[in-house]
Amino acid sequence: MNNEDKILTILEQMQTDIRDLKQGQAKLEQGQATMQIDTNRRFDKLEMGLSRLERNQISMQSDIRDLKQGQAELTSLVHGIHAHQEEDYILLKAHEEKFRQL
Repeated sequence: MNNEDKILTILEQMQTDIRDLKQGQAKLEQGQATMQIDTNRRFDKLEMGLSRLERNQISMQSDIRDLKQGQAELTSLVHGIHAHQEEDYILLKAHEEKFRQL
């Protein structure tokens, strides 16, 4: 085999290697694109989940405010009932005292 044949063989092998490298690069780029699409989908799902959590948090905060307001109203009513019970008890004792004096 003369030098020209050796050079030709080397050039042919280099062309094959370059073609293989280009095919490998194309596969890598395709895989990267697929991964990017998958990553974008996951990111979108995360954003939607975060948005839903934020809405639920706002709703829960509103519910907590409503519960606190309701608790304050109930506490006020209970204090009012207590006050009336004490007044009724005092009146009852006064009536009992008057009844005993009769």
